[in-house]
Amino acid sequence: LQVFTGFNASNDGVTVGNATGDINITLAGGSGTKFAFLEGSSGNFGIGTATPQKKLHIEGPGGASASQLLVTGASDTVGSTAGILLRAESGEDNSALRAKGGIFFERTAANGLGKLHFANNGSNNNDSATLANSRITILSDGKVGIGTTTPRSKFQVGASATIGSGF
Repeated sequence: LQVFTGFNASNDGVTVGNATGDINITLAGGSGTKFAFLEGSSGNFGIGTATPQKKLHIEGPGGASASQLLVTGASDTVGSTAGILLRAESGEDNSALRAKGGIFFERTAANGLGKLHFANNGSNNNDSATLANSRITILSDGKVGIGTTTPRSKFQVGASATIGSGF
């Protein structure tokens, strides 16, 4: 089954299936350029690639400042966060998320300035990682804190051990 969005022969549109009988789904536009692809036999999903190597494979332009993924929060106010949760177990029947690791960006000032947090929830329960579980924090001025979310020097461990400007 092929559904075309225009009157061209460049395979723009939606394609379901392929010659081998796999149920692949391809979204293409701009002279057949594939921009999303679900590979039926593996379940791998590709954005910007027709050969996804993992469950989610995002491929985009290269370069020093190139990025292929943008995660945003629903609010643009100070204190809002955007994050990614990590879990090293499969889905649960009881709907417990239990994502014990997380990477969060917390907005602390105007123009999107903020702190980058690496969180690890060590509780043996169904809770997921939150900002309260931050173990490493990087401030917008480059200060790094381990065990503190408000480092006062270039590198601070806990409340008292610091490495000053010579670091």
